[in-house]
Amino acid sequence: TSPAPAASGTMASEARDTSVPSVPANWYKDPSGRFEMRYWNGTAWTEHVATAGKQSIDPPKK
Repeated sequence: TSPAPAASGTMASEARDTSVPSVPANWYKDPSGRFEMRYWNGTAWTEHVATAGKQSIDPPKK
């Protein structure tokens, strides 16, 4: 699940791309709930996570 797109300031009369919304790469609340934050690279969640401001790597499941 991607993070919710930010509200845009476009007016209804402006042309808009109605395809999949683009969510900028950034740190967001971890959708798995195992960490406070997880990095979204603009297309997918990454293994980069953070809790209490300390960054780490969430190892892939075996």
